[in-house]
Amino acid sequence: MLNDSCNLNDSFDLHALEKYRNSVYSLNSNVYELPEETNDVNVDDGIHFDHKAGTESILGVVSAHSKILNEECEYLKGLLNKKRIERQLRDKKRELQYKKLRHKERCTTFDANVHKEALSVVINRHEGHFRWINRLNIQIDTERQFREALKLPKKLPLFLSIEENYFPELSEEALRLVETVWYGQNDNEVFCEGFGAKITRKDLKTLGGLNWLNDEIINFYMSLIMNRAEQDTSLPKTYVFNTFFYKTLSERGFAGVKRWTRKVDVFSYDVILIPVHMGNHWCMSMIDFTRQGIFYFDSLGGKNTTCLRLLGNYLMEEHMDKKKSSYDVSMWTFECPAVPMQLNGSDCGVFSSIFAEFSSRLCEFKFDQRVMPYYRQRMVYEIVNKKLLI
Repeated sequence: MLNDSCNLNDSFDLHALEKYRNSVYSLNSNVYELPEETNDVNVDDGIHFDHKAGTESILGVVSAHSKILNEECEYLKGLLNKKRIERQLRDKKRELQYKKLRHKERCTTFDANVHKEALSVVINRHEGHFRWINRLNIQIDTERQFREALKLPKKLPLFLSIEENYFPELSEEALRLVETVWYGQNDNEVFCEGFGAKITRKDLKTLGGLNWLNDEIINFYMSLIMNRAEQDTSLPKTYVFNTFFYKTLSERGFAGVKRWTRKVDVFSYDVILIPVHMGNHWCMSMIDFTRQGIFYFDSLGGKNTTCLRLLGNYLMEEHMDKKKSSYDVSMWTFECPAVPMQLNGSDCGVFSSIFAEFSSRLCEFKFDQRVMPYYRQRMVYEIVNKKLLI
């Protein structure tokens, strides 16, 4: 009989299992018939056979053998159960290891996705910074090229003598107002409303330092010039277009602006002022009906014959559209006269505003670069009070 203390890791006793199988098969397939009781004597052998004793002997052997086989069978069954339990434990352990591995893979995948998303956010943020820096570099390069193209003079060319009555001194109240506007914190604070516009601190700050003037400041100041001409009949009758008129006229032609003057007869005015924005430079143009001329004022000394031609054609088409008759400008003067020159790349908007203000009074341009800081402060005070000093 096999030892019951056999290790579970030992292999099966295949020989014993085969022996057990054959014995059971033999017992199930053979029929043991006990011999009949008789007192016959084997004459040939000379031996007397005891039938009762033989039967008991055979049954004892079979019983003992069956008991042994049953014990071996029970042992093998136990061994099989132990092996099955061991296999189940091993399978369970493998399953747990697999689940642990899968969990680790999922966690790794999740972490990778999280890090990937976080990395994507960081990359996008840095790319946004790079794009912003590139735009700034492009803007800086463009401005540098523009400044190089200006070829600004190193010395200050005085155009004409400056007359003090053209530039009245600003009061202490006016200067305090300018400081309040420029050094306040709320850029969205509204300082004045009029002519269909609201002027905020952000707009007025463009008049500070060497900042470029925006459309809101130019348009509001032009409206002040026209409003003054309407109230003072001693001045030339003046009409002004906003900063978008020339751009629309140059891009879309007369069809784009013919409805701008549905209720206005431009030919009834003495002076028409048209701001011209050349991308990064302000200029001023003027239609003078009193002298029959169209003039273009550029503080950088530029010549813009295209602007002169467009405005001349506009007059002819406007007259034909509104008055149904032709208008002859063949004898008119088309000129880009010499004007005071700016000495930097920032004051073109202020120069253009002064050109407009002087032209509305048909005055000579008796000023130069030296009055720009003064005029920036003056424009703040005039816009906030919605009234020109002169």
